[in-house]
Amino acid sequence: MMVCYDILFLLVIALAAGFDIKTRRIPNAISFGTIFPVIGKACAKISEHSGNAERIKWLCIDMAGGLAVALLLTGIPFLVNRSVGGGDVKLSSLGGLYSGTEGSLTVLSTAFLLCAAAAIAMMAVRKRRIGTMPLAPFILLGTIHFLLFAYLP
Repeated sequence: MMVCYDILFLLVIALAAGFDIKTRRIPNAISFGTIFPVIGKACAKISEHSGNAERIKWLCIDMAGGLAVALLLTGIPFLVNRSVGGGDVKLSSLGGLYSGTEGSLTVLSTAFLLCAAAAIAMMAVRKRRIGTMPLAPFILLGTIHFLLFAYLP
């Protein structure tokens, strides 16, 4: 059942990445569309551990930690110098709720490293500074990276 939510989550992020590449904007309807797999996965995990209040408490703490990590890593650059767009902050925040604390760190560190590598490569090829880059495609790659390792034994 969790795989269905993972696939839905990836589809919404892929849609956001497409919009971000094409228009450099992520519509709110797409950003907040990630809430459906977040709620679905949370409900599935809560029903899986319905008799164990301790497990449910740790699930909620993990989700809150993922949200906090995402807000720290993307919210601060947004507030300080607008180097990250608002749609990216919303997308990564809901992604943090979905993937939890460790997942949020994995997704965003992978996304930032790949984005930095792509920016350096583009500057080396073009021999000039680049203006903006979409972050959502790299968040998608980071999410794929996280989900691949989540299902490995």
